Amino acid sequence: MKIKDIEKILKSEREAENIPDVYASAKKAPLNKLLSGETPARAFQKQVVMRLLVTALILFAVAAVCIGAMWLSKPASPTIPDCNVEVKVISGGVPTVYSIVVKNEFDIASVLKSDGKDAQEENAEVIAPCDIEDFIVLKDGDEVFIMSKSADFDRALRVANRVLADLRYAYGDIFSASEIGVEGE
Repeated sequence: MKIKDIEKILKSEREAENIPDVYASAKKAPLNKLLSGETPARAFQKQVVMRLLVTALILFAVAAVCIGAMWLSKPASPTIPDCNVEVKVISGGVPTVYSIVVKNEFDIASVLKSDGKDAQEENAEVIAPCDIEDFIVLKDGDEVFIMSKSADFDRALRVANRVLADLRYAYGDIFSASEIGVEGE
C-alpha cells in the first residue's frame, strides 16, 4: 500500500461521517464570555459584583432574622438579688444561729438552724419556709444579733430592718436587739 492509497481511504472515511458545524451556534451563545467581545476585566467585575450581591443578601437575611428574634423576645425581667440573713439568738448564754435566704421582696426560701458552733453542717436542721415567728422563738431577756448580706446594700438594709420589725411585731420588747450588721456593694 502506498501513501496515496492510504490518503484516499482516510478521505473517504472522513467524507462518509457527518460532522455538525457548531461554530455558528457557539458564535451566537458562546460558553466563554470572552468570545462575545467582552474584555477580561469587565467579565471579572461582573462575577465579583454578583458574588458581593449574593453575600450581602445572605447577610441581610441573617441580620433581619436576628433583629426580628430580638425584637419579638420578651425583655428580661429585673431580678432582685438574694439576701442572706443570719440571726443569732443568745438565750441564757446558749447561742442559736438561724441562716435565712430571702428571695424576691421578702419571701423566705430556706432556713438553716444550728447551735452556733463553727461546724454548722453537723448540727444543722433545715426548716421549711414559713414566717419568722414560726421558727425563731424568743424569751424575755434574749439578745438578738442580725447580719444581712446581699449584692445590693440597700436591699440588705431593708431585709435586716424587716427581720427586726417582724421580730418586734411578733414578740414586742421582750428581747434586746444588740447589733444589726449589713454587708453589700
